[in-house]
Amino acid sequence: MNELKNIELLPISAESLGVRSLAVSVKTPDLKIIIDPGCALAPNRDGYYPHPIEYENLIKFTLKILKFSKDVDYLIISHYHHDHFKPPIEDYFTLNSNFEIFDELYSNKKVLIKNPSLGCSRNSQNRAKLFISKCKKIAEKVEFADQMTFFEGDTEIKFSDPVFHGELNSKGGKIIMSQVIYQDESILHASDVQGPILNETTDWILKSNPNIAIIGGPPLYLSYFQKNLAYRINAIKNMRKILKKIPISIFDHHLLRTKDWNRIALNTLKQIGESDLRILTFASYLKIQDNLLEANRKILYDSFPVSEKFLKWLSLNEKIKKITPPPLDS
Repeated sequence: MNELKNIELLPISAESLGVRSLAVSVKTPDLKIIIDPGCALAPNRDGYYPHPIEYENLIKFTLKILKFSKDVDYLIISHYHHDHFKPPIEDYFTLNSNFEIFDELYSNKKVLIKNPSLGCSRNSQNRAKLFISKCKKIAEKVEFADQMTFFEGDTEIKFSDPVFHGELNSKGGKIIMSQVIYQDESILHASDVQGPILNETTDWILKSNPNIAIIGGPPLYLSYFQKNLAYRINAIKNMRKILKKIPISIFDHHLLRTKDWNRIALNTLKQIGESDLRILTFASYLKIQDNLLEANRKILYDSFPVSEKFLKWLSLNEKIKKITPPPLDS
């Protein structure tokens, strides 16, 4: 499904495909971009560590990101949570990252990144400091993108002001949204806006008037979000605004960490007077079934028992697991 003539969108990885991510490839006649070239697993979900099937998926999508990056011109990083970029660290427990992957992904690329000084948490600032110091040694260029616009031929890459990672004054800090424009067509990417919860974030998306919007939906699985009716209602109301205005609206990421996300979202939409809106995910955009692995982790363990070798690996200290790839052979 791609109704644009000059811009090609290909979703790479996200929760509806089985990993934490919101990575996309965007191609115009002038350039090719990957936005948020990262993927990860939740270290613990409902008392369960990642299942071997999740690790296989994580490896698969890491390789897919690397494959798409081979002829890419730009890499865009919206913020410094590890499911949105591959860091220069060795971590096989939740990230499938190492120094070779880092070099292959970022070498000779133009890398447009969130300015860590503008609204990032202390943890994100530390991650950014390490990332920038290593990336500058191998990339063609590394440049802060907040509020900036970049041009390549007839293609425009436009960035928002920093916006909150979800709710006002979020502990997650701030992220940047991006829009790729070619002539009268455009695609917008808004990663961890969590709904969007905030009206100000929604307003920027709507004013940008893209043909396709890729949005990080509300985190229905988090207890604080479940308890806060105002957050939930406002996020769904803002989803409705986007669904009604933007021809192709894709909601994924945090939203797909809940097994019954569709029922909850559609029921809430009905409560506010909407009953005929369809929510696309990366999977449904690609015309395949959602593959919610994290949300079904307990079912994975019940349905697909793991080997003694894997259980022994899980029992290792987390620092050891990070430097030791999981044994995935039967």
